[in-house]
Amino acid sequence: MDSSGSSAYTPQNCVRLSERVYLGTRSLRMKTRTAILVICIAVISVNVSWAQTVEYDRAGNKYTCRAPAAGSIYDKESPTVHKYDIAKAKQAAEGHPADHDSICIDSLALHRIKWSWSGAHHVAVRFFPMTNDWSTGGECWTSKDPFTGTPAHSGNTNTLQSGEANKKYQWCAYKLQFDSSAGSYDPHIIITGDRSFLLRKLEDKVKSLQNLHQTEAKN
Repeated sequence: MDSSGSSAYTPQNCVRLSERVYLGTRSLRMKTRTAILVICIAVISVNVSWAQTVEYDRAGNKYTCRAPAAGSIYDKESPTVHKYDIAKAKQAAEGHPADHDSICIDSLALHRIKWSWSGAHHVAVRFFPMTNDWSTGGECWTSKDPFTGTPAHSGNTNTLQSGEANKKYQWCAYKLQFDSSAGSYDPHIIITGDRSFLLRKLEDKVKSLQNLHQTEAKN
């Protein structure tokens, strides 16, 4: 990356960055160039205040934020408390492998989420990272819970409420696995936060791709 910072990321500069990949086989060069271009596009999008319904994680993957709707599968109880109805989602056959928009949880505003499952009890949640940031420290990839203080399960009630979103895991995306007396289900979420932090992480990703390519090409 140029010393001028994220402002140096323009479509033209992204192409120049990718064209600096000279070494290695043709397939290795193309793979690295494509990856750098993808991350560059993410940096540009974040830097120009892309539409609020679109977010990127630390690996440059793009997610569309789900819009809340009263009485639907996903709604908001308050500005900082999200609600997700697992029973309605299962009834609508929503979830993997079917594609659906992610719920975007703001860690700067300390958002929480309530997961309800009518007819079930002992609702528990597990988090599986979707953001592979291993090359830049793996903070997302090795994380177990992007919230603070989420209970182990809901006890004899049908509603599990998370703790506050943890800023440590901002811009990490997760697949969720719910288990309860009524079975299992798996939607996904992304923890959002400070955009300048995300820019730094994406820029680090570009550097790591360039360094990785140089190492692999020499071996």
